[in-house]
Amino acid sequence: MANQRLGRVKKYDPKKGYGFIVQANGPDVFVHNTAIRMQGFRYLNKDDIVSYEVIQTKKGAQAENVRVVRTDNSLDGKLNRMRFELFKVKKKAGRLLAETANLVNDAGEIVEEKYGLEQAQLFYDAANQLVDKMENGSKQDDSVEGLVSHILNMLGTT
Repeated sequence: MANQRLGRVKKYDPKKGYGFIVQANGPDVFVHNTAIRMQGFRYLNKDDIVSYEVIQTKKGAQAENVRVVRTDNSLDGKLNRMRFELFKVKKKAGRLLAETANLVNDAGEIVEEKYGLEQAQLFYDAANQLVDKMENGSKQDDSVEGLVSHILNMLGTT
């Protein structure tokens, strides 16, 4: 087993799932989210103090068994954690929007089979609107909710 070291997180990108740790002696060490030991979604904040082991890979030194020893409780640290949480919410909302668009499109296929293309076109148009909102970002918070309510009304459900 390698020696445990202490270092400071130089930067970490939760979208990409990797970052770098500044060592006391030596070059920065690459850290991948799979090396982080914590419950739930694994991430690090800039300036967190971490314990870790260094292993050598084909690409160079890499951190393993990374554990947060102390987190940055400054305003910047708290803002970084808030940004990360908002990123997770945005990612989850995007997945839900995509699932909704797929369900609406599936409903259109069922309606088309039973009632024809003219009736189903309303569903296909609604699914396309959801995809557009997902790709372009919705400027109105209630626009997606309103569209989904309209689709449920078309299905005769509320």
